[in-house]
Amino acid sequence: ESAFNSSSVVLESAFSYDYDFKEKIIGAYLDLNKSIGGVEINAGVRVEHTDFEGNHNKRNVIDTAYFTFVPNLKLTYATSSKNKFSLAYRNTINRPTFNSLSPSIRYDNAFYYRKGNPALLPTITSNVVFAWNMGSKFWMNFGYRHKRNATIYQYTKTDNDNAIEVILSNHKHVHFILASIGYNFNKGRFRSTNSVSVTKPFAQIRLYNGEYKIDRCA
Repeated sequence: ESAFNSSSVVLESAFSYDYDFKEKIIGAYLDLNKSIGGVEINAGVRVEHTDFEGNHNKRNVIDTAYFTFVPNLKLTYATSSKNKFSLAYRNTINRPTFNSLSPSIRYDNAFYYRKGNPALLPTITSNVVFAWNMGSKFWMNFGYRHKRNATIYQYTKTDNDNAIEVILSNHKHVHFILASIGYNFNKGRFRSTNSVSVTKPFAQIRLYNGEYKIDRCA
C-alpha cells in the first residue's frame, strides 16, 4: 500500500504490484456481400459477450460482464470509372484496459494520483459517412459520429486539499460532425497525400463541480 505524509509518498517494504486478470470473449460474426442494380452492398454484424475478472495482490478488484451487438453496412455506387459514391454505417468497440478498470492507486507524486474505475463500460463508436471519390486523386467525406459510454478523465480534490485524484468515467452520449477533403498528387517520382479535416463536437460533459459544454472545432 502507499500513503501520503507531509512531504513525500511513502512505500512500505512489502509493497508489490501483482496483477492477475482474465478476459474471455465469445463472439459470432456474419458478413454479406451482394450487388443489386449497380449498388455494391457489404453488410455485417458482430455479437460478443465479454467476461473480465481481475485480481490485484490476491484481492478481486474487477468482476464485470457485458454484451455487445455491433452492425455494419456499406453501400457503394459508381456512376463512371472515375466517380464513386459510398454511404457507410460502421460500429467499433473500445474496451477499457485493466489499468483503467483497476481501483488500485498509482501515485505520480505527493499531490497527484490516479486510479481505475471498475464500473467503466466499453465505448461503442458509431460512424455514418458519405464519401465521394474521383478516381484515385480526389475525395470528400461528410459524416456523423456518436460515442456511447465515451470516457473522459475527471480531476477531483480529495480530503487532502493538496491532492488531486484522477479517474476515468463514462458519459452516455457524445456527438460529432465530421468533414474532410483530400487530394493525391503524383508526378514522376514525387507523390504526396494532402488533406484537411474538421471535427465539430457536441457534448455536455459532467464533472464533479458541474456540467461543461464542449463545442469547439478541431
